[in-house]
Amino acid sequence: MAIIHVELIMARMVQEFEWSTDPTERRVDFAGKLVFTVVMKNSLRA
Repeated sequence: MAIIHVELIMARMVQEFEWSTDPTERRVDFAGKLVFTVVMKNSLRA
């Protein structure tokens, strides 16, 4: 039961972050490469 609560708390924290790009970038670049998951070329910052 505690694991479920920890996962929910972490999900809520990630959801509440204000995601943005690097200050030098004007827009989000969704280009990426496919590995087990998709890795963004320029990652977002919280």
